[in-house]
Amino acid sequence: MIADILHKIKEFEIEETRPYSPRPSLSGPMRCVRSLDYYAQGYDRKPFPGRFMVVLEDSSLHEILIQDLINRSAFILHSSQMEVHCGIVHCPDKKIYQVKGHIDGVITDPLGKDYLLEIKALSHFGFMDIWKGELPLDYITQTCLYARGLHEVNPDIEQALLLIKNKNQGQFCEIGLTYSFESDTVVITEMILSTGERKPINQVIENITCDALKRFEEIEQYRLEKKVHDRQYEKDTWRCGYCQYGETCYENYEEEFTSRLEEGVLPEDFIDNLRYFLEINFHLSEMEKEKDKIRDSVLEELKKQNAKKAVLGEYTVTVRLQSRTSLDKEAPPELLKRCTRQTFSEVLRITKLKEKK
Repeated sequence: MIADILHKIKEFEIEETRPYSPRPSLSGPMRCVRSLDYYAQGYDRKPFPGRFMVVLEDSSLHEILIQDLINRSAFILHSSQMEVHCGIVHCPDKKIYQVKGHIDGVITDPLGKDYLLEIKALSHFGFMDIWKGELPLDYITQTCLYARGLHEVNPDIEQALLLIKNKNQGQFCEIGLTYSFESDTVVITEMILSTGERKPINQVIENITCDALKRFEEIEQYRLEKKVHDRQYEKDTWRCGYCQYGETCYENYEEEFTSRLEEGVLPEDFIDNLRYFLEINFHLSEMEKEKDKIRDSVLEELKKQNAKKAVLGEYTVTVRLQSRTSLDKEAPPELLKRCTRQTFSEVLRITKLKEKK
């Protein structure tokens, strides 16, 4: 009765359109710089769907719950939402941005040591990707910018905790960071799971905040020149799927492709890659043929027995009916246009020149 209207209600709410400015939440290297170009240059953006807006709001509520849990522990949480000045962006037109942010807080352990705290809440899949080793560089960069700003207030705080909650299962993953203001270097020390399992990382990233600030300056340069960066991701990735500038980004894609040079020159060291590509492609093709032969023979045998399942030794073979829905090309053109989604992919073909006899 109400499940099918709640997301629609969220869509009717007016989405906050915060003017562009360089800020820590936009600073990471995985954040699409092309989308930031559109943002900085004031392009119209497509509203988020209601479901996604609910997910974003849900993450904010998780932060409140985590802070409540910390307050019930022996740790002291303070300085929540304190504003810090994280750096300056010098624009080519002499304009200056003061990069500001608000920290989630500082926690003091029972021995009196302070740590910067940054809280995130993710889906199960995003959470597990991090635990498996895919470091959240955007969150780490954001946390380091906060650490840089916090240095002005308390230069003794060098360690930070990036605390991530699994929204599906309630697990926590803590990433330990040690940030040096003098060298602008962060050491990602370890990850700790809520079960107590630990993973040493000891990865060093140099110039982490300076690189982020330079990226903002480059966005300003592109803004003045009315240019946008090359696409950072392919259209079929989740980042493009959620991007509010997706339609704008690919609006003239076909014209861009057509305008490319008919022929370019590959570096000499690409020759091994081309040779290996063709070798792999040949083996894959032959293996696909073999697989299809075996598949057809098994299906034929099951069909002879009028069966949908068979067991042989340790193997179980089943066959099921799968239906596919396709577009009726005889439908009225206006209906076809509404129901057709255009996607792009660049298909690579490599051939080998025939040797002259």
